[in-house]
Amino acid sequence: MPNNGRYETALEIQGALFGDNGSIANKVKHDIVLSLGENEYQQAMRDGLPDAVRLRFDMPAKKPGSYLVRIAVRDRTSAKIGSAGQFLDVPDLNNKQLAVSGIVLRSAAAATTPATVMATPPGRRFPLNSDLYSAFFIYNATPNLVLRTKLFRDGKVVKAIAEQPIDVTNKDALGRSLITNVMRLTPDLEPGDYYLQVVITDKAAKDKRTAVTQWVDFEVVK
Repeated sequence: MPNNGRYETALEIQGALFGDNGSIANKVKHDIVLSLGENEYQQAMRDGLPDAVRLRFDMPAKKPGSYLVRIAVRDRTSAKIGSAGQFLDVPDLNNKQLAVSGIVLRSAAAATTPATVMATPPGRRFPLNSDLYSAFFIYNATPNLVLRTKLFRDGKVVKAIAEQPIDVTNKDALGRSLITNVMRLTPDLEPGDYYLQVVITDKAAKDKRTAVTQWVDFEVVK
């Protein structure tokens, strides 16, 4: 039942960062109270937590490398538990080599939200015949960078955006360049699982193998 017109529950959040040798590189635990108004509660029950309600969970990696991130959330009221995991690579930014962050996705409904504080929708589910917005940071950016964006399903390219130059002149205080992009999820796409791939290449580099790649999976629904 609502408390003073709001739905509240206590959450226990635990995260672990596993190195490529299987050992735990870091562990973090937070206890929070989630408080939702009527509209936020109804949306959370239907689609997951709305963009306006963000649960930030920082778990630093002390050194570059490949990691598995595992997060578990326990509702203290119902004792229900949910968990998720994802592999990621933490680049060595001190070597001045080109690097790219993970990709954050958003729908047209959230397009006005600043990408620097935006959160990917729960479950990464997006409707057909809508615009899929993506955002990511480029580190150690240099001139002459170009971006290629492709949409894959079952290992095959089903949609691609023509190669386009990247403007890296607008950097933040940390020296990162925020890149945003949009791809139309046209009606001819079939509902199901997809992944979006971005490839950044330095056209001036002699060794084209220095290109960096990042991807994110999501679901297309009717």
